[in-house]
Amino acid sequence: MSNLCNAIQHNHLPIYAGDRLAASKGFGSSSKTKSKRKRTGPALQEGNPEWVPVAMVSEFKDGKDTLPKILRDNSAIVLYQVGSEIYCSDANSTAFKFPLIDANIIERDGGPAVEVPLDGTVYDLESGKVLEWCPRNNPVRFLLGALKEKSQPKDLRVYPARVNGEGKIFVKFAPE
Repeated sequence: MSNLCNAIQHNHLPIYAGDRLAASKGFGSSSKTKSKRKRTGPALQEGNPEWVPVAMVSEFKDGKDTLPKILRDNSAIVLYQVGSEIYCSDANSTAFKFPLIDANIIERDGGPAVEVPLDGTVYDLESGKVLEWCPRNNPVRFLLGALKEKSQPKDLRVYPARVNGEGKIFVKFAPE
């Protein structure tokens, strides 16, 4: 069980760790469920243990639509800005554990999705469902796809994310 799950079970939820990316041990795992940026009232106060403040919307800079965050327990997430919506997922893909920091956000009919730069796997950002598993559409991906040919696709863990009136992003790690 991941450190994050242990923290949740023992009511020691991770808190915003600022920009301490250099101090991290890498990118870790997280949870599942829908994630949308919604402005709400009292539920997103600092003292609410279900919603953890992780970042500010203003941290998305230089046209980047992904924002990696290391949590206090050294697990990691990636936040995605798609228009006025914020989504959140584990920091690594499920096929080859490749970091999603530079993932491509794709607009699809069913909503936004994220494509892993290395192996081309595509995940739905709202549900985490695999939409395309290790496509063989270039020489590198052909090789990687062959390695995962007999593997079952594994969904990406996603989390609900919301933004309060001051632009602070909160994420809910506990299951709903």
